[in-house]
Amino acid sequence: MNFVHVGLALAGVAAVAIPIIIHLLFRQRRKPIDWGAMRFLLEAYRRSRHRMRLEQWLLLAIRCLVLALLGLALARPLLSDSALPLGPGSRVVYLVVDNGLASTVTDGQNQSALQRHVQEASQIISSLKASDRVALVSAARPIEALVDPPAVDHAAVLANLTELKASHTPTDIDAALSRVRESISLRESDPSPVFVYLLSDFYAGSADLTRPLAARFIDDKRNVKLIASQPATAPVANVQVVSIDSKRRVALAGATDLSGQFTVHLRRVGDVSEEALSTVRLNAEPLPSPDPISVRWARGQSEAAVDMRLDLRGVDPGEVIVTAAIDRDALAADNARYNVLEVRDVLRVAVLDRREFGRPGDLASFPSGSWFRRALDPGSGSQISVTDIDPASIDRAAMRRLQAAVLTRPDLVTEDGWRVLREFVDGGGMLWIEPAEQDRVATWTDRATTALELNWRWAREAANVGEDDSGVALADEQPKSDLLSLLGSELTDLTKPVRVLRTLPVEEGVEEDSIVLRLADGTPWMMWMTAGGSSRGGLIVYLSSAAHLDWTTLPAKPFMVALVHEVVRQGVGHAHEQRELSPGDAIAGGLPLGAASLVGPGGTRLTVLTRDGAATLDRPISQAGVYEVLDERSASLGRIGVNVEPDAGRTEALGAAQVNEWLGASGSWQWLDTNDSAAALAGETTWGEISLALLLTALALALLETLLARWFSHGLRRDLETGGLDTDRYSLASTFATEGRPA
Repeated sequence: MNFVHVGLALAGVAAVAIPIIIHLLFRQRRKPIDWGAMRFLLEAYRRSRHRMRLEQWLLLAIRCLVLALLGLALARPLLSDSALPLGPGSRVVYLVVDNGLASTVTDGQNQSALQRHVQEASQIISSLKASDRVALVSAARPIEALVDPPAVDHAAVLANLTELKASHTPTDIDAALSRVRESISLRESDPSPVFVYLLSDFYAGSADLTRPLAARFIDDKRNVKLIASQPATAPVANVQVVSIDSKRRVALAGATDLSGQFTVHLRRVGDVSEEALSTVRLNAEPLPSPDPISVRWARGQSEAAVDMRLDLRGVDPGEVIVTAAIDRDALAADNARYNVLEVRDVLRVAVLDRREFGRPGDLASFPSGSWFRRALDPGSGSQISVTDIDPASIDRAAMRRLQAAVLTRPDLVTEDGWRVLREFVDGGGMLWIEPAEQDRVATWTDRATTALELNWRWAREAANVGEDDSGVALADEQPKSDLLSLLGSELTDLTKPVRVLRTLPVEEGVEEDSIVLRLADGTPWMMWMTAGGSSRGGLIVYLSSAAHLDWTTLPAKPFMVALVHEVVRQGVGHAHEQRELSPGDAIAGGLPLGAASLVGPGGTRLTVLTRDGAATLDRPISQAGVYEVLDERSASLGRIGVNVEPDAGRTEALGAAQVNEWLGASGSWQWLDTNDSAAALAGETTWGEISLALLLTALALALLETLLARWFSHGLRRDLETGGLDTDRYSLASTFATEGRPA
């Protein structure tokens, strides 16, 4: 037997001493005084003393037992593994409901998995006693404890359950179970039996079997029973729009290049055993939509790509929401994907260099800034507007109007200037950095690393490369970088004439997939990364040679114009693309500067908060779609696309054996009875509180004690007129009558 309140149980047992003490006090000896009729009383007492002692001990025992039962009842005892048929008592039930993306899968009756789980949870709650407590945890990332601590208000729990909406985020069963485990641990003093229900179909998008569960109930000393839904036995056919790749992520109005060309990537998951047909539609209001394209899936085929083109001629500058969608299937949330195509009349690029007045005498004396100005605006309608900004006095307001900046004199940037550049990059800008042509010992690299949170570690001094004055050529085989992908086969011919004479290399921290160009000896020459190394914010590109003929022959070669234009245009597009968010995100990094809120589908409004210098949302995004970015005055700063993570919508059936092994690491689970969701509760063998039984017993004994005390005190008399016996059976008169002597 266990007690909820052990102190009350001990107090009840200690209270047994009260009647005993009273009894002993009343037994105190007094000095006897003899009088005339004493002899008759003593004779009567001797004849009845054994019976009177028995009566006194019986009353004493009943009074002690009443106090003990009262204390035990208030202590709320619980019986475990008892054969007494007292019925189930107070229990604690935790309901973990999968409301992630995979829970939106619908069956033939158009009922989603989440709706089925809500029905099962409702049946469990309906089967509980009024004293049972219930907690509710949603498993979509980020998990949410909708009701915790467990509550006895079942109606409130049911209200939260029926209002539970499916989220477009991945399911995080591990985090949900960890929350339940933590909640149970906080109530170690409560010995009530605990039931944990995990309601999920366990599709591949809900349960990542490659990641072991951290939540463990194995070492729990309490009576915890784990029940999980039976995993889905058959996969569900589901086609997803995985991505929309545009050749140009930033289009220029009136341009006749590849700005309007897109590649839509599809993936088929779940049941791929049959042939199928998907129709892909591309929409970008107010532009005319191209004709839909049908994709015929062969048996076993899981991936497909479709090239589609939008006519951007005559479109006004601004943002165009490009939507790729397919026919509705069993999981609708991943049937569409959104991309924001930025259309501009001109790209605004700043050259951060100290402007040299006067005309240089020859090409060898041309400073880096002059080469970049000519490359960016060669006079052939490049639609790039070039602005000059002194690197020693970088203006915050001027930087906000730019899409890209080329820093040729990092040695002149102040501490405040580096902070402004960080803000520029965080707001989705592209920053090109190269060594100053005057650099011998680079003292600016530490400031740049700190301000931009770069993982790179530069060499301290610039050095000549190559064994002679001719320098080093670029490698014949260059990395496949998105920044130069449109140059294609021309890249090899363009790089051949270029020689590199001097570099300020990055010695550590360069990742393989961030390399844009290599030297012939394999050394990275151009690379890129995002500020802080995150997937949010703008782009930073570094060229380890200054655009000066003392460093490289690049400025005097045709590759200079092609390289600058491609890196700037594609870099700005990549920086803009980083503003794409996913459901479940709460980090607002990469939003335009001045963003105060997001307004999404159905008018959902999220507030942008700034804490410790980092921008976050007041709550995570739950739905995919197109969101408007507003400033403090509710003026639009642009739009962003929020797209689901395709892996969260995988509908392959994992199988009961695999899921059981995965769950088994956290404890001993049993499968939920599909015909009776509350069967595990009905079959519980742990008996609950017996407080009511103890209280009723104490009340009955108290009533019995009252009657016996009245009887034993000789106060009841038989009515003489009806022939009844005198209840004062031991009075002096009755004694004399018995002996045949007059009273």
